[in-house]
Amino acid sequence: MKLFILAVDALEYDFIESRDYAHLKQEQFFKVKIPRRCMTIFEDGNLSPWTPLIWKAILTGGISQRKPKPKPEQHWVGKLLKNKLLTRIRLARGINSLYRFLVSKLSKAPAIQEIRRGIPLQDQHTIMVRADNPAVINNPLEAPIEWGVPKALHSDFHPREIVRSHLEKFRKIKKETLSKVDRDWDLFLIYNKLLDIVGHLYWQKNHTVEKYYSIMDNFAGEIQRKLSDEAFMVIISDHGMRPLKGTKHQGGEHSHHAFVSFNHKLPIGKLSFTDIYPLLTEIMEEQTI
Repeated sequence: MKLFILAVDALEYDFIESRDYAHLKQEQFFKVKIPRRCMTIFEDGNLSPWTPLIWKAILTGGISQRKPKPKPEQHWVGKLLKNKLLTRIRLARGINSLYRFLVSKLSKAPAIQEIRRGIPLQDQHTIMVRADNPAVINNPLEAPIEWGVPKALHSDFHPREIVRSHLEKFRKIKKETLSKVDRDWDLFLIYNKLLDIVGHLYWQKNHTVEKYYSIMDNFAGEIQRKLSDEAFMVIISDHGMRPLKGTKHQGGEHSHHAFVSFNHKLPIGKLSFTDIYPLLTEIMEEQTI
C-alpha cells in the first residue's frame, strides 16, 4: 500500500482540535503521550521532549533505554559563543559581521550537526528500507539543527526574519512535494519545522499561530486531493507546544504529547507512542484495513 508520511515538527493536538483544522485531523486523530525516556532532563528537573530521539523512535521503532544526560556538557562551539573576551573582540567594528558569518557556517557543518544531534542510527534501519521506491524530502533524522544559532547570537535574534526564513524553506518543500506526489512511489516522507519555530517565538499570540496552522492545514489538504483513494496518509508530530512558563515571553515550549492522524479510520481506540512504528509498517504491508 502507498504510504504518505507528513512529519510536522510541533503540531499541537489541543490547538488543532479546538480550531477544527479538518485536513490535519483527517478521519481519525490521536493525542499520544511521549515516554519519559524520550525526554531531555534539565538540571532544574524540567522535562522536554527531545526531537531527534522521538523521530528516531517513530521512524525506526528504536528507543534508547538510557535516560538522557542531565543537561549535557556544552560543546566547544557553545563555549566560544559565550566567552566574554571573544564577545568584546567580536563587537569591535568590522569584526562582528565576520564573526557571525563564521559561526553560522561552523554551526551548520556536518560534523557539528552530528555532535549536536547526538543520535547515530548505527545499524538500525528506518522505515524507508521497507519501501521499494521511496520518495524522501527532508528526512527528520538528517535535517540540520539551526535553531540554536539565532538564540546564541543575541544581536542577530530577529523573530520575524527567523520565521520568514523558515516560511521560505517550507514553500520550497511544498513546491517540491506537490510536484512529486503524482509520480510512482510506495513511501513518501516529508518533514518541516515551520510550526516549531513559530511556536517557540509566538505561541501565546493566537492570531499569529493560527495563520501558520492554516498554512499547514491547507498544505495537507492539497496533498490529500492529489493522493489516490487507496493511498494512506499519516500526519505525525514529535511533540506539541504549550506556553513558556516562568517568563513574560510570548513564546512556547514543547508539550509532552505528540499528534498523529490518519486519512482512513483504523480499528483502534487509542494509540500509544510505541504503537506508531509497528502501525506504519502494517499499513505498508496492508495489514490494517
